[in-house]
Amino acid sequence: MRESYKKDRCHSYLILEMEENFQESEYSIKMITYNQIPGLLKCEIRKMNGSISLYYDTTSKQSIAQIFERSSIQYEDIRQFLKGIRKGLESAAGYLLDENDFLLDSAHLYMDGESKEVFLCYVPGRKGNFQKEFQNFTEYILKKLDHSQEEAVMLGYELYRQAMQERESIDQIMQLAYREIHPRKEEKKKAKNKSSKEEKKENSKKITAEKEQKRQRQIDNAKWKKWGIYFGGTLGIVCLIGGSMTLAVYLRWDLTKFGGILAVFLAISAYTVSFLKNKKEEKKKDSQPGRRIVTYEGEKKQKDVNLIENETEEETELLPFGETVVLESEKKEKIYELISQDKEKGPDIKINQTRLIIGKMRHYADIILEEEHISRVHARIEQNGEDVYLMDLNSTNGTFVNGERLETNERRRLCQNDEIVFGGIIYRFDISSMK
Repeated sequence: MRESYKKDRCHSYLILEMEENFQESEYSIKMITYNQIPGLLKCEIRKMNGSISLYYDTTSKQSIAQIFERSSIQYEDIRQFLKGIRKGLESAAGYLLDENDFLLDSAHLYMDGESKEVFLCYVPGRKGNFQKEFQNFTEYILKKLDHSQEEAVMLGYELYRQAMQERESIDQIMQLAYREIHPRKEEKKKAKNKSSKEEKKENSKKITAEKEQKRQRQIDNAKWKKWGIYFGGTLGIVCLIGGSMTLAVYLRWDLTKFGGILAVFLAISAYTVSFLKNKKEEKKKDSQPGRRIVTYEGEKKQKDVNLIENETEEETELLPFGETVVLESEKKEKIYELISQDKEKGPDIKINQTRLIIGKMRHYADIILEEEHISRVHARIEQNGEDVYLMDLNSTNGTFVNGERLETNERRRLCQNDEIVFGGIIYRFDISSMK
């Protein structure tokens, strides 16, 4: 069974070309082609050159695999799946159709973008295994679950558990679609945890405030100590000079000579204090781990160099000088963007993810285009290395590249300045280098 897609002016089709040994079930074919069976995709049969093709109308619908390719399945989504499958099964039973002829997987279950109604694909004479395929579908749901939503997790795992039990009938399992899931909330435990968290938060704030006060007191004490040293030193110098002058007058010394001697003494004292201070600071710097001083030839400059821990000390190498060279990266990063030709209809689209879904359904699309001719899930952009590809996702009004309409699920590589149209919004594909 070969699968393809086709789109004409008003409709989109999923085409299943049957094998040569396909055994026609005349009754089943008449039922699905002559009737619009609720919950089933409308089908018509076409025969060409001895081959039989089934055309399923998928207009305004998307497969579940496409819709949830980038988004998670939530609680209401699971319920919609179950309601759609149940409706399809009940309708098929009313027309005496075999449930094992359904294609029950995410690629062939279709959802209407507006009503979120699910439609099944029925293939006459297929003779599959409904129960096994339904189990595989529940596994798909588990992989795509939104684990931040407790109701979705509980419903998804309960669905999987019941599907794996052969004694559970499909009718019983489908009842999960109508059962309200209320997560068990341990209010007392939550309240206790909340209270404990708030108490820890308050204690943490208190400890932080005490540490801040202690640090401020240390800073204030250090300031007062510093000013005390300055004041004491200044007072000592004034007393020393005053006392010396008084002594010189009393002993009738020559004040000029005495003043010169005193000035020399003060200069020597100041130099000694400065020398000891610098020595202390150098000793403090040298005692810091992970630093050493490297002297460059021809200059009296010093530079701190980070040392590797436990690295053996090596001789300092003399570094040669030369002209300064501007370093450039070997390869500039490229920026891919769809430039809107009408900013009022649609904004520019920066392609900064591996895959982007374009449409107007907020739960599923990455780029929202609020324009009436845009489908809810319209197109997909994929980036593979330096190549960017565009794919139409069975949109109603189509996706165009340089005036050519893309087939459904056709993957087209984009080139610089390609013109792209999404339902009347025109874009230009641009590749630029990051400055």
